[in-house]
Amino acid sequence: AELHVTGWNDRAAALIGISDDALGRDLVEFFVPATHRAAARESLGQAIRGEITMSELSFCANGGEYLTLLMSMTLHEMGDTLQGLHLVAQDITESKAVQARQDLGWIAYQHENE
Repeated sequence: AELHVTGWNDRAAALIGISDDALGRDLVEFFVPATHRAAARESLGQAIRGEITMSELSFCANGGEYLTLLMSMTLHEMGDTLQGLHLVAQDITESKAVQARQDLGWIAYQHENE
């Protein structure tokens, strides 16, 4: 299922580098790198089914930079009818990079002490 962008705040526009261009576009096709689209669609589908409320998604910013965003996802309903999915993103790109460097350092340390 396609999830079209229907609203966009200034902070999200600054983070991704896109504002009005995103409106009406499919969220996954427009922002998610091709190699991550299946996983993104699965996570968003799980959110729509009420199975999860948070997920990490890879996004491609306007300048081609890849971001890792921690998405908090809330269903937007009117009565019993699903109207959409409200996403709140936190950029965790740098913290993921720091963690990866720490993990590599730990692996190197273990290898040296074998």
